[in-house]
Amino acid sequence: MSNRSRRAGFIAAALIAAVMCGCSKEITIIRYPPFWTPQLKSIAVVPFKFSDRQAGQMIADQLANSLRATGTYRVFNSTEVADMARMQDMQIAFGDDQVAMAAQIRKISTLNVQAILIGRITNYTATKRDERRREPVQVWDPRTKQYVPSGQYRSFVVTRNEGNVAATAAMIRVKDGTTIHATAAPKQWLQWAQGSPPPMDAYACRSIAVSRVVNQLVEEFAVVRKKIKIKPDETFMLARDYYEGEWAKTKQFSTADPKLTVVLSLPPVCDRNRFRITIVRKGQRENLAEADVLWSSRFPQYGKAYDFSPAEIASKGGGPGQYTAKLYSGMEPKPILTIDFTIQP
Repeated sequence: MSNRSRRAGFIAAALIAAVMCGCSKEITIIRYPPFWTPQLKSIAVVPFKFSDRQAGQMIADQLANSLRATGTYRVFNSTEVADMARMQDMQIAFGDDQVAMAAQIRKISTLNVQAILIGRITNYTATKRDERRREPVQVWDPRTKQYVPSGQYRSFVVTRNEGNVAATAAMIRVKDGTTIHATAAPKQWLQWAQGSPPPMDAYACRSIAVSRVVNQLVEEFAVVRKKIKIKPDETFMLARDYYEGEWAKTKQFSTADPKLTVVLSLPPVCDRNRFRITIVRKGQRENLAEADVLWSSRFPQYGKAYDFSPAEIASKGGGPGQYTAKLYSGMEPKPILTIDFTIQP
């Protein structure tokens, strides 16, 4: 087989693989933590436990500020809690005994918080490693018009700086000291910079790693906007019915059909997000049918069905012809997905 034939075969295989994998689309949703309810309105963030108290205070304060920015809670940082309580013994107030801590917080008459966010730093390092390297010096050869080895070598040092941070956290109910939610595993980030010299020192890398870990904790405990990827063909479908584990997908309907099923299959992370399905005559604006959707992570994995009448749609839309089903997200002014289909007599 010639090189050209092999290359054509590789390209064809890549195209087939791309088609089989399908395209993905990025949408913006609101991510609601599974434990969160609108009744949980105020929290206090206390210093994270760590041998370096300053680091524990710094991460807690950065987390408090980031949580406050989401608007999910009224957030008190550790300094505000200590000032209000005028605590003589910070170790009692912020110790490992979460029930005792909750009891101490309840004594603060001027502080109306429902939960405390506690944490522990499990990794907080800034390291530097030098590696001596040797490489040949290349020179330009005008005869061959290319760079060739000169026989000489250049010695230099490559420095790799790393910042490695990890932390766990838990939200404790002030009323009784029980755990509302805790991280299943440490949130962690390794930031590195390498070069001669590298663009950042080890402490700058660690500072970035702290911010990344804080962002992960914010997403764990607060209501945040989040970009996710969906596969259009698997998320928004038209079907006649569902039988033996499969949707009978189609884009051809008749006014005699008892129903036209729009299937919506979103990931669990879309829980409590609002969506809207509309059907219009293709190229027109008037909604002929619609359904409001409050997505739930409890919906079936194979998708949730929304049934419409093809005859009713056609009667409102001027008869048989081309129609479009649209899916809107509560976060987007334009439809995030559309499907064109036909209603025949």
